[in-house]
Amino acid sequence: MLNCKNLRGAVLTSGLLLIAAWIVEAFAHVPLLPSITAAYTGFVLLLAAVAVLAGTFLLSLLPANARRLRHCEH
Repeated sequence: MLNCKNLRGAVLTSGLLLIAAWIVEAFAHVPLLPSITAAYTGFVLLLAAVAVLAGTFLLSLLPANARRLRHCEH
């Protein structure tokens, strides 16, 4: 079940995955990293960030979770 702590953790994880994707894409042209592998890794990290955020959003719409999340401090 989703609670305030899990929701906060999922949003932070999604943000960290997005930042990691940007960093990998920014350094994809550096000769130390194989460019094709870095590009695919950045894309996979981006998709993972979106999946975590979308999954968390969909879970928060369930009635039991919505009632529990209504009491979170903002």
